Amino acid sequence: MAGMVAQVYPVLHCMTSWNSGTVTRNIGEYVSQVRVIGMLSQPDAFASAGLLVGRLVANATFLRALTQFGTLDAIHFFIGESSEQKQMEAIQRAYGGDVEIRVSNLIDFPQALERGSLDVVHFNELNVRMPTVMHLRNRFAKKTLPVTGQIHSLSYPSSMQTYQHLIHGNPAPYDAIFCSTVAGRDVVMNCVTDLQDRLRRRGGADAPLSCALPVVPLGIDTASLQRGNRGQARTALGIPQDAFVFLSIGRFTEYDKMDLFPVVQAFASVRHRLPPSAPVYLVLAGASQGTKTAQMVALWAKALKVGPWLKMKVDFEDTEKPGLLAAADAFVSMTDNPQETYGLTVVEAMGAGLPVIVSDFNGYKDTVQDGVGIRVTTRWNTEMDYLSDLAPLLYERPLHLFLGQSVEIDLPELERAMETLYHDSALRHSMGAAALKRAKSKYDWPVVIEQYLSHWNQLMQLPRLKESGSLNVMRMSYRGAFSHYPTEWADMGRFLVRSDWSRDVAGDKNLYPVFTELRLLFSNQDVIDTLRCAEQPIQRGTLQHKITKGDQESAHWRAGMLIAWLIKHGLLVDVEKH
Repeated sequence: MAGMVAQVYPVLHCMTSWNSGTVTRNIGEYVSQVRVIGMLSQPDAFASAGLLVGRLVANATFLRALTQFGTLDAIHFFIGESSEQKQMEAIQRAYGGDVEIRVSNLIDFPQALERGSLDVVHFNELNVRMPTVMHLRNRFAKKTLPVTGQIHSLSYPSSMQTYQHLIHGNPAPYDAIFCSTVAGRDVVMNCVTDLQDRLRRRGGADAPLSCALPVVPLGIDTASLQRGNRGQARTALGIPQDAFVFLSIGRFTEYDKMDLFPVVQAFASVRHRLPPSAPVYLVLAGASQGTKTAQMVALWAKALKVGPWLKMKVDFEDTEKPGLLAAADAFVSMTDNPQETYGLTVVEAMGAGLPVIVSDFNGYKDTVQDGVGIRVTTRWNTEMDYLSDLAPLLYERPLHLFLGQSVEIDLPELERAMETLYHDSALRHSMGAAALKRAKSKYDWPVVIEQYLSHWNQLMQLPRLKESGSLNVMRMSYRGAFSHYPTEWADMGRFLVRSDWSRDVAGDKNLYPVFTELRLLFSNQDVIDTLRCAEQPIQRGTLQHKITKGDQESAHWRAGMLIAWLIKHGLLVDVEKH
């Protein structure tokens, strides 16, 4: 079954071979040919300020790195409403420079495909719209055009709907799902395999997911992470300069990040085995996200009699992160939730040269290799079938609370790991140095962006399929589904003429108000020109032919929309009613 999913196993950014069914090449063979990337993601997914949520941080920093290291000419955003234009202007100011940030409406996307002005179309996360884009690509594009998406959280039941759409949408071998870790890729493969098996048992035919699954990590800026001032940060936290500091950065939410109690409890055990005068502190930092978790943690620390040695930074500014990392001697992250796929803060800690203690869970199995830190054993409750069946009905927050709380952290092992790094300075320093080396060689943005470009270039080399066999599973046939709604369909032989009303409100010097979104289809000048064509009675079909600009399907549709709108507003009328 696993063979039904094309697999990609990247190791190093320029030394990776990958297999997409029948073609195997070395990624480093190609000089970058990706010049324009189409981005089909909402602008608010790339907000550039006040970010404390991993997915948003990853999106925003990815876009910035793509403009800095991507050797691109342009990134072409396609937005869905005019109201998003202001957000795009902010993005252009924040990320513009040598790389042009272009903006068009989604209504113009097929024309961009026809012109061949895009080299790749990318989604910042897996999306049910991807099969529609693949279908439009197959209809309108005249060259190999990869459609790619990026995984983030994979534990939402709605993900299965996305996989089902992708299976039925029949991706091409030059399409890809970028996976940040091998663990995340395996989740995708397991879900697709399970879904394929269920569809087959329901009588469906085999439906292979033929796209590639390259493993490319999320990136970090290692240089900026090392700019913190240790002394100043410790003073700001109220921590002695000679203290030993354990740091954990992550959202204060047990719903979809981690339960912090095991960390506090393990720290308390370590703390109580040391002399009272020993300056050992635990710093917890993260976004509150509307929870009371930070207050609960403070109560736990007080009950465990370690309140004086616990410091918390709630809803800190992203600019404070280098200082927090500089203040620390070791980093701890006991994520217990399948909602977490990668763990960006752990990689950032490695980029700051810190040894790390993490739960042996999710993407941490990839990022925290031997020599850079210690992985602590986790155990998951085996009774999961009941929750799996109930999950699509549950709200996301309680679902993920149930999932996370069914995962155990080996507390004695966590205590030993913390004590080991506290007492063994040589190990601590060697792990920190190895962590920094690994971060620079594998996770620094220039390295990561080169991997994206290499894979995109490789996908572009595959031959374009002549017979795509794609199925747009999101397509609703409005004429078919709603055929019984109107009294009748428009008669193209109907004779129309401009109304007296049109002369009063839409003359050469008057601008009739056109709804904002309709301006994407036609302008005031188009209105005036069309009315001029109808000075004398003219058949609707003939009028539509005269005002159609070009022979593209979209041009015929726009002309038909304009005529329908003019009739609706009384600017065009039936000849016999004139």
